[in-house]
Amino acid sequence: MTSVLLLLFTEFLTIFFLGVGYLIRFRGKVSLIRGYDPERVKDRTGLATWIGNNLLLVGIIGVIVFLVEVLMEDLALAAFFTFALLVVPIVSIIAAWGGRRFYKATTQ
Repeated sequence: MTSVLLLLFTEFLTIFFLGVGYLIRFRGKVSLIRGYDPERVKDRTGLATWIGNNLLLVGIIGVIVFLVEVLMEDLALAAFFTFALLVVPIVSIIAAWGGRRFYKATTQ
């Protein structure tokens, strides 16, 4: 049987990413974005959509990982570590890199 702790941790991460993604994407709570500065953002709605969609994507992948952990117990640990150590960091880097286009160009 798959470890209950592993399932709970995956479920917690999934709910967190889906919840924050929903708040940013559909409720426009851009203040939840780390480093958000309203003075530097040129497209607040675009930024909320981009970051929110990326967080929702991670949450949906988390649901898939949770189902793999429950249905295919022999792959549970590999699925979790793939999610936690590859998917989350890669999508985070893509979200941060792509989110730069919604900021005003800095003049020096």
